[in-house]
Amino acid sequence: MAQQGLAQPGLAKEQLSSYVADSGQFDEITQKVKLLPSLSADEFPRKVQGLRVEIEKFISRQDLICNGQFYTFEMEEGDGKKRKKKRLSYKERVLCFKSLKDFQKVFIENMHLAQKKYLSYLHTKRLGELDDYREKLLAELDSYGKTRSRKRKSKK
Repeated sequence: MAQQGLAQPGLAKEQLSSYVADSGQFDEITQKVKLLPSLSADEFPRKVQGLRVEIEKFISRQDLICNGQFYTFEMEEGDGKKRKKKRLSYKERVLCFKSLKDFQKVFIENMHLAQKKYLSYLHTKRLGELDDYREKLLAELDSYGKTRSRKRKSKK
């Protein structure tokens, strides 16, 4: 039986956030992903659409970072400030991709839980509407029979 609850990243947050240009953005996105399963049905469609766009941008930027498309700069203090360009090593790239993959898994799991909850809500709502419609039709049918019988009695 699957365990219900929030999915958590397999690797430490520091592993992926150390390769993120803006760790504040990483923390913000991670928090939003963790809150996905707790979204109310009213919030779900609006918030999920915005979050998907934000996550797609984040993942494509992280993919570029993990591929070594960006340099990191190291500043050393001492006699003067020096800038040194540094690309990720092979091991760092592998770790970066693994961390990104773990982040994507957490997103997929939490999105699944949120969608499942939302679909359950919609299903319950639609079943209620179906029951109401049935009751309305039965009431109309009952009232139709009563009015027909009254008209026949009055003709005699």
